Amino acid sequence: MDLTALPVIARLTTRTLGADSLAWRLELAEKILPVALARPIHGYGYGTFATVWDNHKGVKNIWDDSSEAHNDYLKLFVEVGAVGLIFYLAFFIILLRAAVQQIRTHGWTRIVFMGSLAIYLILSLSDNMLHHTPVGWWLFTLWGAWAGET
Repeated sequence: MDLTALPVIARLTTRTLGADSLAWRLELAEKILPVALARPIHGYGYGTFATVWDNHKGVKNIWDDSSEAHNDYLKLFVEVGAVGLIFYLAFFIILLRAAVQQIRTHGWTRIVFMGSLAIYLILSLSDNMLHHTPVGWWLFTLWGAWAGET
């Protein structure tokens, strides 16, 4: 049996022009970074990524059905600049530090804590994790409770 004949496997292993999400994400980053660097400190304002992208995406991407960054770090850099991005990353550094400090006393639950943080940070490179509000609320509440025990 050829596993690549299965639609799910084919989507993950085959790169077609129409469904090349990785190439689209890289192209978006390449086009939006110069725009973001025009306002690197404070950005264009929270919640403005879709408008900024729509105004700068160019003719080739005019029919894109998404105006999302699919990368939270890039989105935050455009919206709130380096200052906001640094504060966002500092939040995770504080949480990771709290998790490391608690590993001796809380064992595997803090490893789960660190794992969930790592997965969230990795997924934020290729998806709109900040856009998924219910997931964020649950995770931020859980992380806050864990970190609050320190």
